[in-house]
Amino acid sequence: MNMLYTEVFPYRIRLKMAIIVMMFLAIMLFKFWPQSYVIKELDLGYFEDRPIIMLDPTVVTIQKKSLVKPSPPSKTISPVQEPKVVTITTTTPAPASSSGSVGNVEQSARSGQPNAVVEPRISEKPTRLPSVVRIVEPVVPEAVKANRIRAELTVRVLVGVDGSVEKAEILEIRSFNPKSGKYEKVNDIAFGIKEATLQAAMGWKFRPAFEGNEKVKFWSRHLFTFGT
Repeated sequence: MNMLYTEVFPYRIRLKMAIIVMMFLAIMLFKFWPQSYVIKELDLGYFEDRPIIMLDPTVVTIQKKSLVKPSPPSKTISPVQEPKVVTITTTTPAPASSSGSVGNVEQSARSGQPNAVVEPRISEKPTRLPSVVRIVEPVVPEAVKANRIRAELTVRVLVGVDGSVEKAEILEIRSFNPKSGKYEKVNDIAFGIKEATLQAAMGWKFRPAFEGNEKVKFWSRHLFTFGT
């Protein structure tokens, strides 16, 4: 029995020492193995010869108080007719008399005088359309919320060469009919919706339209919605 123990014991020690040495060599091999780094170059050829589009931020403003007193609700619905155009225009001073010291602006322009002022023209097909810079949302009258009115108003605005709105007109009014579940064209609408729409439209700001290198005026159309 003692002889068997003395023969097996050295074998176990040698086996453990061999395992320890192998583990040590494996750790050293893993730690000191030379590392290689793979650097991937960014293929910039994909981005070459491609246009870059840069957009300026658009500012949205919301009015806090309504300056328009809503009109009383109508009891009857007007028949479908062509919409009545409501226009807000900016007043311009009348030209001076031709007999005065200043002279008539149009006559000065025709005569080719250097100090003549030429009114910017309205273009129908500019090479660059105006783009919105500031949006003013209409103030929703309380009567619209109370009566759950849903409407869509198509408005066109005259964008001047400075980007401001010179005129605003309502082209079409469509009111939601709960019975049919569709928007229907109407002649008029109450609750001060038209006034609130025009007031907001006059506060919009644009980048002006261009025809070539010349700044021009342009009629731009936009949709205002209520109750959606």
